[in-house]
Amino acid sequence: MKKTILGIMLTLALVLALVGNVNAASVSASATEVKAGETVSITVKVNKDKPTDGMQFDLKFDPDYFKYESTTTGLDQNTINDQDVANGNLIVWTYSSDGTTTEEVVVTFTALKDTTADSEDFVVSNFESSADISETLEENTVKVTVKTPVEDDPTTDDPTTDDPTDDPTTDDPTTDDPTTDDPEEGPTGSNGEPVDKIPQAGAPIYAGVVAVMVVAGAILLVRKIRK
Repeated sequence: MKKTILGIMLTLALVLALVGNVNAASVSASATEVKAGETVSITVKVNKDKPTDGMQFDLKFDPDYFKYESTTTGLDQNTINDQDVANGNLIVWTYSSDGTTTEEVVVTFTALKDTTADSEDFVVSNFESSADISETLEENTVKVTVKTPVEDDPTTDDPTTDDPTDDPTTDDPTTDDPTTDDPEEGPTGSNGEPVDKIPQAGAPIYAGVVAVMVVAGAILLVRKIRK
């Protein structure tokens, strides 16, 4: 008899453990890494086999890196206590007045700046679901990093972007080209035109002296003949 009772108790304990595991709610983030200015959503989700018409929880975050934007519940009655949101505390309470049920509540934030730590935590606490009071959160924390990706500078170490003036093929072909040197300027005449050869000024004088000597010799010869 005692063995039978013990067996029943163990069976009940196992069933309760399994039920508790099946009914576990969850919390997740739409992304584990975002850039400043992008949005990230934190989703608190109940067991899909037991959608709820009411849910409440507290959500803590770091207001230095994330800004609260909105909450989507799918139910018609919502109380979002954001009075302490400047300190990173948000209280969500939602329920249905018309029998509508939901499986999840989505809270959206905007990333403000890069996180200095590896990541920042979003922590859900005081979770309750009206569908199943035994439903609990197995993991109540999600981590999100805000990081600006480093983009390579396309001009860095790109040979196609080098200064073309450093390329020997772009040198001015007239530079240091002996064929382009200006010829040495020579003398010019009275008309301004260059003179190929300088005239010899002594040649006409020499010719005149010879002519005078010839004439003088002729005169002397004539005088001798007359005598």
